[in-house]
Amino acid sequence: KRQVQTEDQNENLKNKFIEGFKDFWTTGELSDFTIIVSDHKFKVHRTVLAMQSKFFRKTFAESSIKELEINWLSAEAVEEVLKWIYTEEMPTADNAEEVFALSSRLQIPDLVKITEDLILEKLSDENVMEIFELGNRHGSEKIKKKTFDEMKIIIDGSELNETLMEKPEELKKYFEAKKKIWMK
Repeated sequence: KRQVQTEDQNENLKNKFIEGFKDFWTTGELSDFTIIVSDHKFKVHRTVLAMQSKFFRKTFAESSIKELEINWLSAEAVEEVLKWIYTEEMPTADNAEEVFALSSRLQIPDLVKITEDLILEKLSDENVMEIFELGNRHGSEKIKKKTFDEMKIIIDGSELNETLMEKPEELKKYFEAKKKIWMK
């Protein structure tokens, strides 16, 4: 005889999983992998990482490595990515750029989308080119398009051709030159 689970039972099961992942995150209990950033060591779980990250899923399927050293980002940014993986707790806007860069490299699409929005909320005349370059480095069409549209507004660049989005060095030179003239 099959039992049909009620919505309450499904919600209860979901909450148990969430609480279990949070507990694993905070205690490091049963960890089988270590991420090292400077002098910080994060004890994590291969299965949990592989559930959220295409990079880790592929890496763990092909290798039995037990640790990964990340020396190109702050420990705070790495911790925010890991905390999101375990708890889906929203990252802060403070280091959204680093969290975006890491979630892009680790192929965590949901976190990429969240951090794209956080970054675009901070968009200004002063940082538009820097944010465009970040989006370009990590293949974010959303960031590239939004910053490109903002550049057009800043320099009254209605004639700005969208093909320049694929030529970031030319775009930067053009934008900086036009911005100097426009800001006078």
